[in-house]
Amino acid sequence: MNPSLKEINDIYLQIQDSIHPPTGYFEGITEEKRLDFVQKMSEYAPLYETTADRFRAVLSSLSPVEVIEGYQQGCRLLQSGLAGHMYHHFNEAYIPLMVQAVKNDEHTAWLFLSSLVMHARHMREEIAPLAMRALNSKWPSTREAALTAIGELRLMEARPMVEEMAKGPDPEISELARNVLEFWRSS
Repeated sequence: MNPSLKEINDIYLQIQDSIHPPTGYFEGITEEKRLDFVQKMSEYAPLYETTADRFRAVLSSLSPVEVIEGYQQGCRLLQSGLAGHMYHHFNEAYIPLMVQAVKNDEHTAWLFLSSLVMHARHMREEIAPLAMRALNSKWPSTREAALTAIGELRLMEARPMVEEMAKGPDPEISELARNVLEFWRSS
């Protein structure tokens, strides 16, 4: 890993659970643990801001290979930052990593799927099954990105899944699914 990214990753590793807790952390959490989290988040916020500033300064000097390597070797917090960079500064070299992250249902899959739809439409045949698969993601944000991708790409073969999601218990997902169906009807 790039030495500057490694230094940032080492700090992020120490603070990530207090800044970017893992999914499900707050489910069933006691009030005492919630207050402890808030206290630690306040305590680590200045270090995070300073480190995030360093991260942003380093980004412009990284090659696509270093970005990919940093993502592959980095902690969850570094991966999130690098995923945002790859989204905003798309490079064809990122495509294999993005595809793999969506296939693996990683926490960054939603961003990568959106990026692929936006920047790599020439790969429609490869993106289509990824988007369909992502409808079953454990991450609501990835399911939302998948619905958006399926709507934009007009993947009519996904209609039965979209219709089922339109009836689902998650109000945001079901509304988005209904919007996709309406978009298809009106276009």
